[in-house]
Amino acid sequence: MLTTVLAGLAAAVLIVGAAARIPAALADFLRACLPVVHAARELHHALTHPDAPPPAVLPASASGQDAER
Repeated sequence: MLTTVLAGLAAAVLIVGAAARIPAALADFLRACLPVVHAARELHHALTHPDAPPPAVLPASASGQDAER
């Protein structure tokens, strides 16, 4: 009985610790996907408008990402 309670508490601690890291990992994943989204947008634009210049994309410093680091 005591072993089961201790195992349950240990599992709860591990689950809470892992769940606390999910938001940061999700933010890192979404930040890593941004270049793929921009490339897909440029590819779509190039395929649908072959004579037009690509759409403007703000540099990282203009979008405020450097201010956080």
